[in-house]
Amino acid sequence: PEIRAVEWSKYAMFVPSFCLAVITRLPTHRFMSHPGSAAVVVALAREMARLARAEGIALPDAGGGYSAAALAAVLA
Repeated sequence: PEIRAVEWSKYAMFVPSFCLAVITRLPTHRFMSHPGSAAVVVALAREMARLARAEGIALPDAGGGYSAAALAAVLA
């Protein structure tokens, strides 16, 4: 796979999770189980996907339901 797509796929997953982890100071499973904070994670992932797309990078769908492409497509 194209390395930039792989890197952006990681960024698109890490950035939303890290932001909520820092803001809430909670473990991932706690903020992801709350509908409001989970929606923020999805919104941030979608924004990361838009940034990647603006750079001409298509995020790969790694499967498993927790890939950047799958998360960015939630509620699209």
